[in-house]
Amino acid sequence: MNVLFVCTGNTCRSPMAEAILLDHLKRSNQLERVSVKSAGLYTTDGIKTSAGTRFALEAHQIDFDGESTQMTESLIDWADIILTMTESHRRALISLNPERRERVYALKDYVYKDLSDYDKNIRDPFGQDENTYLETFDEIEAAIKRFIEKINL
Repeated sequence: MNVLFVCTGNTCRSPMAEAILLDHLKRSNQLERVSVKSAGLYTTDGIKTSAGTRFALEAHQIDFDGESTQMTESLIDWADIILTMTESHRRALISLNPERRERVYALKDYVYKDLSDYDKNIRDPFGQDENTYLETFDEIEAAIKRFIEKINL
């Protein structure tokens, strides 16, 4: 299975989700079953993962040194499932690629039932303090744990 996480700039939320899932896969010896990447809708390649994201990951003993990747058609083709950080990211991807709509979900909407559109969104910590990044980590990690259960890893 190929999993692609998507956010706006691919420096905060989506690389955090990528790192959390990769960490779980490593700890459970499941790396051969799932490939994980992340990308941004509105970014350029090569921007370092934000300091806040690196802080939150390091606080949870997750080693990750990522750089932003611009969303491309080849990434969309590569992915079996695309999990966005917000409902608006999901809608943007579907508007650009309506034929792939069955593979695109807001992460929280995919793993939780009956959420309002607002609750489907993972808050963007960009430019906020370290505590906000830790809260975002917890929010993403909880959804990733549900995702892992849902796909039986």
